[in-house]
Amino acid sequence: MIDKPKQAVILAGGIGTRLSPLTKDFAKPMINICGKPFLEHIVLFLKKNNFKKILFVVGYKNKSISNYFGDGKKWNLSFSYNITPDHYKTGLRIKNARSQIEENFFLLYCDNYCQLNLDEMWNDFKERKNPIMITVYKDFENKIKNNINLNSNGIVTSYDKDRKTKKNFLDIGFMFLKKEVIYGLTTKNISFEDYLFKNFLKKNQISAFITYQKYFSIGSLSRLKETNEFFKRKKIIFLDRDGVVNVKPPKAKYVKSWKDWKWMPNIFEDLKQLIDNGFNIIIISNQAGIGRKIMSELDLKKIHEIMNAYLIHNGSSIMDIFYCPHNWDEGCFCRKPKAGLFFIAQKKYNINLAETYFIGDDSRDEIAAKKAGCKFFMVNKKQKLRDLVKLIVSEKNG
Repeated sequence: MIDKPKQAVILAGGIGTRLSPLTKDFAKPMINICGKPFLEHIVLFLKKNNFKKILFVVGYKNKSISNYFGDGKKWNLSFSYNITPDHYKTGLRIKNARSQIEENFFLLYCDNYCQLNLDEMWNDFKERKNPIMITVYKDFENKIKNNINLNSNGIVTSYDKDRKTKKNFLDIGFMFLKKEVIYGLTTKNISFEDYLFKNFLKKNQISAFITYQKYFSIGSLSRLKETNEFFKRKKIIFLDRDGVVNVKPPKAKYVKSWKDWKWMPNIFEDLKQLIDNGFNIIIISNQAGIGRKIMSELDLKKIHEIMNAYLIHNGSSIMDIFYCPHNWDEGCFCRKPKAGLFFIAQKKYNINLAETYFIGDDSRDEIAAKKAGCKFFMVNKKQKLRDLVKLIVSEKNG
């Protein structure tokens, strides 16, 4: 059994032209995002995922990186550096660092961030037994230009660097690799992606890990605002509705109108405590009654309007509601235990799901929270909402 690599390699040598003039005096990943260099956010993510060693492959303004991070002892990690000329592209940078790279390693770029489940990704990498596993983002809204196609087995079948042809996924620059992959690099100054796709795509040796987690970037001036928003310490809590806010109807029954509504005990006080402690409340709810034609979306909207009016009157409110209207067997993206509703909320509000709580009353809620990367708490006969609210408030304010 091969253990997950302890080494991550970060490509951090580019000039950062698209961030000019900010990068005149420092390397691109040292731009300040919410009180610390963007690169430090990446380092902390890697530490959380149990990486012990980080190799920074640097070039432009490399002293701004090494002077800040040093040997890594401040983070209880081990840092090393490989310095390359400014004009080197990523392929030549990796070739130059080959002697410092371990047999299995995680490679990422210094300008993207994504809350990936790296244990799950590593297990996929081992199971597929391909030497390369890239990460691809699935845009469920189909609003971005993609550059990757996959077959039904998750193998990359085509790549369009310029994103001019229709593709289904976007390569976001995180990958597990076997060191053997880089042995073919020459002194030709090319990008590492071009090298990978040219030499391994037709051999069906590039597999993909699919994520719906929104990725954030400092690759351009226009993206700094939403990335900074993501890293702000927002207090957001997700709540299931039926069984947490209101009494859950019997199985296959639904709250079709306000006359069917019954509040959970002490709900006004419990939600007010969250609001008073600075939390924004978002509801995540399956509402299959719509898909089953038992009620309409207009019915649901009216219920939620009345619900929120009562909450406002009693000192709290719901920031937003995300619901799945589909029937049980429609195979949609959003019905819990799938995590689609969380990703939709994340995209709308730039939410850091790893720092967000979800309170539910069902095993499907727990599974969905795990898929989304949220911290989950279960309401049941032994554990009331009030107890969980006190615990969460104490943890977040501690």
